[in-house]
Amino acid sequence: DVALTIISSWRSKKPEKQHLSVRSKDFRYIHYVNGAEELYDHRNDPYEWKNLSNSKAYKSIKENHKKMLFELLKK
Repeated sequence: DVALTIISSWRSKKPEKQHLSVRSKDFRYIHYVNGAEELYDHRNDPYEWKNLSNSKAYKSIKENHKKMLFELLKK
C-alpha cells in the first residue's frame, strides 16, 4: 500500500534514527528524527509546497500513514 524511504544519517545506521517517509498513491508522510512531521496531498500538491501535517482535516490520513511507516520498520 505504501513505499518506504529511509534518508540515511551519518549519526546512526538504525532505521529508527533516520528520517523516514512513506508514499501512498495520493499522499506522502515524512517523519524526522526530531519528531517533526510533514504530510503532502499529491492529488492537489505534487511539488509538496503545502505541509498538511497540522491540519485537522488530514489528521486520520496522517495517523494512518504514520502507523504504516512504523509497521514496516518492525518487519
